[in-house]
Amino acid sequence: MAAELPGRAGDALATAAREAFTSGMQGAAIAGAVVLTAAAALAARSLRGVRDQRDQKETDDVRIAA
Repeated sequence: MAAELPGRAGDALATAAREAFTSGMQGAAIAGAVVLTAAAALAARSLRGVRDQRDQKETDDVRIAA
């Protein structure tokens, strides 16, 4: 569309479109980073007390042998 506009209007439209796209992408990337960080923190907090079943079995075996 910008190529069809007369004079400098086409260049101005193309520049504005590029800047809008870049700004939107930056906002989406920041929002995604915030969501992923929050999800990682929530997962770490909720899984803090969970132990691997193999570790639990080895601990139980040591207790039984003692």
